[in-house]
Amino acid sequence: MKRVITIAAALVAAAGIGAGAYAIAGAGGTKTVVRQVTVAGAQPTAAVTTPLSVTDVYNRTSKGVVEITVSSSVSVDPFGRRGSQQAQGSGFVYDDAGHIVTNA
Repeated sequence: MKRVITIAAALVAAAGIGAGAYAIAGAGGTKTVVRQVTVAGAQPTAAVTTPLSVTDVYNRTSKGVVEITVSSSVSVDPFGRRGSQQAQGSGFVYDDAGHIVTNA
């Protein structure tokens, strides 16, 4: 059970880092692209009465982990020259509707 809690804490921390990067990149004009992905064979989480190995946790949850990439165009200087920036983050699929949980 300690391993599950440790892995869950690591996923939450990774989502926080991704959300922070998103917040920084989101300051300029951005375009958000949302893609809904249906995962075949996904299983809802349930109470577990026996300890799980790291491999068991990975096999049960990896299909619900998502990568988030944000690209934006920002002003570089007063002369109107523009640049671009990119940030990445992560999250996980929360429900059958495709909602994603991130730290933001």
